[in-house]
Amino acid sequence: GRWQPETTVSAPGTSTAWPTIAFTPGGTAYAAWVDSDSGSVVISELPPGGAWTSPAPVPGIVGPFSALSPIGVDAAGDVTLVWTQRTSTNQGTMYAVITTTGRIGGSWSSPVTLDGPAGGEPSAQLAVDPAGQAVATWLSYDTAWTSNISVRPPRQNWQPPTTLGAHDDGSGEAPRVVEDPGGDTVTTYNQITPSDIDSLWSQAYDA
Repeated sequence: GRWQPETTVSAPGTSTAWPTIAFTPGGTAYAAWVDSDSGSVVISELPPGGAWTSPAPVPGIVGPFSALSPIGVDAAGDVTLVWTQRTSTNQGTMYAVITTTGRIGGSWSSPVTLDGPAGGEPSAQLAVDPAGQAVATWLSYDTAWTSNISVRPPRQNWQPPTTLGAHDDGSGEAPRVVEDPGGDTVTTYNQITPSDIDSLWSQAYDA
């Protein structure tokens, strides 16, 4: 194989942050990023053998952002985004994990808050299978750091989040998630014991 000539995906003269990219099973690539100038999340697609489409802002998303998580795309081309939103309150800086799903040139769902606002900056990860099942996991802080996970079956609502690593002192950290084409999911996370030993734990989800 060989690399093709490089090309610019974002609009000329704009600043970008938190770029992320994903493939559909059919070979279309999708890229999303935060446009630092406008404060919006922007998305573009690269069909097989084609060129990147003009960047399009995702409607209904308003910053300021703390991070944009890896995107997920199903076989139909529906894109799921998860991001961390930052707000300032009289209690200090608060963070929320928020998600939306839609398609370039089509409609997008109203943003759904998975967690927060709460103190402590979350670190979210996302996996989406070809049928559209999405699994999000994130690190958040209330009175202690915990890893949380939520599942959205195809064409349904997000389920209430559950906590990973609550069997000891609740300090599950660095959650990661992968999903196979059938929707079976495996997540890993670090569990900090009372003796300050980091152990890697895992939990599976059968679709």
